[in-house]
Amino acid sequence: MKNKYKKSKKFNFHIILSVLVFIILLFMTIGYASYDKLLDFSGTSIMRHEGVFYIKSVTKETHTNATSNPEIINDNQSVDFNLQFTTIANSSATYQAVFNITIVNDTFTDYIYSAIDYPIAINRKSNGRILDSSYVNYTISGISAGDVIPASGGEVTFTVTFTFYNPSNGNDTDTFVINGDFTPETEEDKEVHFLVTLNNPTTGDLRGDLDIASFSLHILSTYTTSQSFNITISSEHFAVTDELGNNLGALTINAGDEEDFTFYIKELTGNEYTVSEERVTVYVTPIGGEEKNAGRISLLVDQNVAYSDNVAPIISNVVATISDTEGSVILNWKSYDDTNINYFTIYAFKENESIPSTYQTPDDTEEYTITNLSEGNYYFVITGTDQGTNTASQSDIDKATVITSIENGKPACKDSDSYINYTWRFTLSFSCTNNYNCPSNSTIMRGTTISSKNISVKDTSSSYRLPQSLTVTMGGVNQTSGTDYTYTRSNNYSGTFEMTQKKVIGDVNVTVTETTGGGGCLIEGTKVMLYDGTQKNIEDIDYSDLLMIYDHKKGEYSYTYPIWIEKSHITNYYIKVNFSDNSTLNVAPNGHSIFNVDLNKYVDVIDKNFKVGSKVYKLDSNNNLKIVKVTNIEKVYEEKKYYNLITVGYYNFIANNFLTQESFANATNVYTFYAKKLKYGLPYYLIRIAPKLSYDYFKNTVPYHIYKGSNLENAYTMVGKNFDEDFLRKFALEEIKEPYQLNGNNAWFVTTSLDNRIDMSKYMVEQGSTYTLPNISNVKCFYNTYDSKCYKSGTKIKVNHSLHFIAKK
Repeated sequence: MKNKYKKSKKFNFHIILSVLVFIILLFMTIGYASYDKLLDFSGTSIMRHEGVFYIKSVTKETHTNATSNPEIINDNQSVDFNLQFTTIANSSATYQAVFNITIVNDTFTDYIYSAIDYPIAINRKSNGRILDSSYVNYTISGISAGDVIPASGGEVTFTVTFTFYNPSNGNDTDTFVINGDFTPETEEDKEVHFLVTLNNPTTGDLRGDLDIASFSLHILSTYTTSQSFNITISSEHFAVTDELGNNLGALTINAGDEEDFTFYIKELTGNEYTVSEERVTVYVTPIGGEEKNAGRISLLVDQNVAYSDNVAPIISNVVATISDTEGSVILNWKSYDDTNINYFTIYAFKENESIPSTYQTPDDTEEYTITNLSEGNYYFVITGTDQGTNTASQSDIDKATVITSIENGKPACKDSDSYINYTWRFTLSFSCTNNYNCPSNSTIMRGTTISSKNISVKDTSSSYRLPQSLTVTMGGVNQTSGTDYTYTRSNNYSGTFEMTQKKVIGDVNVTVTETTGGGGCLIEGTKVMLYDGTQKNIEDIDYSDLLMIYDHKKGEYSYTYPIWIEKSHITNYYIKVNFSDNSTLNVAPNGHSIFNVDLNKYVDVIDKNFKVGSKVYKLDSNNNLKIVKVTNIEKVYEEKKYYNLITVGYYNFIANNFLTQESFANATNVYTFYAKKLKYGLPYYLIRIAPKLSYDYFKNTVPYHIYKGSNLENAYTMVGKNFDEDFLRKFALEEIKEPYQLNGNNAWFVTTSLDNRIDMSKYMVEQGSTYTLPNISNVKCFYNTYDSKCYKSGTKIKVNHSLHFIAKK
């Protein structure tokens, strides 16, 4: 009979009890270990677990300038705080609300607390306006990530403290309503398993004329796809077959299924038996997976050899695997003896302790789980005792080289002189500067995940903002953003760190580095050169402005529109670069790139290679390139706004008459200068031979118009260098000024050198539409400053971003 098993399943309240009874009977019958389950909190999730895990109570504690009427909703699964803060005009009052919440685990499975995620919406009551959620911060005490909430009535009470920041800085009186449900969420163990056990009977009779015996085993698969597997045994005297005695091939179990499988053991001819009962181990191995020990069977045979056994059993393939359960180590091994083995003895040798701890198996099962092991460095030795009471001597144990201990699939201990550390509790710590409000350090259990750790700027009126990415290590090994952890910055002042895609196996440290923004940026007042030689402050640049840029392909100036204009941000200091002609360039602390003549490429002003004495290119009054030197680089502590932009196709633009570009694009130095003339650079040749990157590579990172307008198809040479995909994603989706709109779609400007460009609304074109070049008889072609190609009059061009054409007569 086949039973379906599903990892995530919603249960009606009326059938919960029967489900729990079924689970108990199932686990008692087939001996499966229960799964660990993680407890998360989020504002929109629904509990998906069998059993009753519920919010027992929520009580109001101290409130300051706050009112609330907390209630438990959604079948005891959520809390609605009904929380409001009323501000006091012309006051530096404190706004705070404190609640105690009790959660109860009435299931038969332990739960592990990981974190809390509580999405908040703030409404100003007087006008219904929605505020940024960063004006409310909350902290959790009384429970830490990794804490276990035990089964069968385990109960935990923790405290939630809300702090509200008055958005009006005390200038008026109003009421602010805090909306959002506080809802527990559970998550199944995401590891895939084959859970295998032998069904009764486990004895087969092969005596006399009998040469084949029937057995069956029970398999539960938590794989998400169907899985093929093989059944093997530990003895060469027998074969695994079907009912006709033919060799048994691979079997298959469907995804998430639970099923019984019948197999047969056939006696091979010519065997010599020194005993009347052969004990054999059955193994189940998913194709491409790990071998599973299903247990031991007994085969009754005709003893045909008289044998005096005086040799101890041989033990091999010993594997010690640390479990996610605290103090638990699972040992597996294989054994051989001329007679049957009665039991095994495990010796746990702890470093700096002379006497090992010993454990004995109840029978000849080749698996044992040590429990309540204290943390420390260990190696393990296993011996077997056979029917003749042969076993290894103490001297044999002391000299043994029998252990291959495996941690995360890698050999970790090879002999009695090598130890491996067994640890179950780790530290989750945050290394933050004073400008950031980070979670307190906590303890987290092995095998759990980290969810919803909130990071914010301590003072929302400061000039600092959250970084675009964090540095995360686990066990001293750097983790990869987007793969092993995620960091979501909801706005400039609040973000969430999670590591739900990788289980904890070591101390985790999150380093939050002070920053004022991402990419290269210039301080307000910086002059950006337009196509006609006039200049405009960078803060006033719009998507309709045709800018002067440097065309490295042709070694001359050209003109394009912006494809990317960053929203303004604030810094409390900036970098002032002084030059030999008494000119200056003011750059935000995160830097901006300028063309360095010495290195013949763009270099960020905060790079160690940019220093006093560095030579850079600058336009003179006749728009010719001249060289000036850096004479001083200093920090100016003054609060300023800063801005940034990228031009269609070229990245660069002229700022304060200097040739500059966005720093992330430094790896695209396709062309360089030689005596002020064009020379191909190494990246040009790399781009020529490198594959093109399709939009599929970037579709979750940037909008299509930025992919096209920034030539990201040629970004292959940037990957792993200066190409910062996380920076692109955050800024392209959150930090860029929205383009103009037509019919609900992005709109761009398409012009020719023959247009007057006074009323720019006449040149606005919907993205994805087709633009037709004008038919003018005396124009040979229109030179496209984006792709450096000349198009005939009347040619139809698909518009993905702004374009400018120069009429060639």
